[in-house]
Amino acid sequence: PELASRAHMQHIVPVVDAALKAAGCTVEEMDAFAFTRSPGLIGSLLVGSQFAKSLAFSLQKPLIAVHHM
Repeated sequence: PELASRAHMQHIVPVVDAALKAAGCTVEEMDAFAFTRSPGLIGSLLVGSQFAKSLAFSLQKPLIAVHHM
């Protein structure tokens, strides 16, 4: 679990940047932000949720918690 959390922290920004580039848009163009709330390893879920919450708060956009199953 600890290694997964660290890997999520290390890779979340590059993965989001690559996804935005592939989609041809910017983070400011997003209408809302979604994150996986469960199930999963708590550390990894916290990384994703806090990243999404930060983006949503800073850009004043809706935040959507998703149960990915």
